[in-house]
Amino acid sequence: MLYQKKLIINIEILKLLKELLKKNNLFDIWVYGNNSDKYSDLDLIFIYKKNSNKKLFKNNIFNIKKDASIIITTKKVCTDIFYFDYLNIYSVKKNVMIKNKLNKKYEKNIFFLSVIDRYFERRSKILKIKSINEKNLRIIKSYFYSIAHFLKIQNSLKLKKIFNSNLKNYWIIRKLSKSGQSKEFINKIRKDDIEVFYPLINKYCETKYPLNDFNGNLKIKNAMKFQSINKYKKNFVPKIVIRIYYEYSRNNFYIFKRLRKCINLNKFSKIEKIDKNMNFIINKKKNFLINSCKKINQLKIKSGLYRLNWFV
Repeated sequence: MLYQKKLIINIEILKLLKELLKKNNLFDIWVYGNNSDKYSDLDLIFIYKKNSNKKLFKNNIFNIKKDASIIITTKKVCTDIFYFDYLNIYSVKKNVMIKNKLNKKYEKNIFFLSVIDRYFERRSKILKIKSINEKNLRIIKSYFYSIAHFLKIQNSLKLKKIFNSNLKNYWIIRKLSKSGQSKEFINKIRKDDIEVFYPLINKYCETKYPLNDFNGNLKIKNAMKFQSINKYKKNFVPKIVIRIYYEYSRNNFYIFKRLRKCINLNKFSKIEKIDKNMNFIINKKKNFLINSCKKINQLKIKSGLYRLNWFV
């Protein structure tokens, strides 16, 4: 297994989180991931009530920030994080795992949109890796996570066998990285693993969402450069990828207006309506991000957005 079902949290961090919850105006602190070693991510979701306490970040948060990613949201939209991913989340306040109560009819679209959010951006970064370090290993792990989501949609025993075989190379690299011997394996994982699923995901996207009269480019500085026109270019993505990001951009909140400036559509592109369930999920995600941004700005901090923070 790439991701452990059991949540692993350092006892000292858990004590600190409980203290933060007592002393600050928070509705709850949610935790997912683990910090079993330096290559694992522990993600903390700080859920605010209507009124905020800025001292939390000024005085306390830096004690744990080096060991965790911090996500900011509000009580109003906190459960909508499940529209991004099916996460195993632990509540510090209630000392229980939070149940995902979303309608099952959204499940496949949630997995598909998670692949779109993560897969192509992760792949583009991996193709540029020259040597392995802690940050790169997390990118590779995130890439495999997106593949696991794709396999939730394409329930194929053959693909699962390929995936499980590819994971062995990841674990070899992760193990050898501690001894500094992993450099020779990056080309192997790039050739044998990274590119295996690329044509399969492209084919699925283009078959399921052909969008024959839609083409465009997405160029975000220091993050990604995609185009849906030339299939022989390394930065080629299926048309549905650009279409979904265009759907994200159809909002006047500042982060989405910024995204809209990064998208250049072919003047002959036909903007067809997107699947209604998919559109519902995208709107839920946008609303979650808007609430998070407002709280982040109120707290006067520079990070804390979930998943799509690279496009802002």
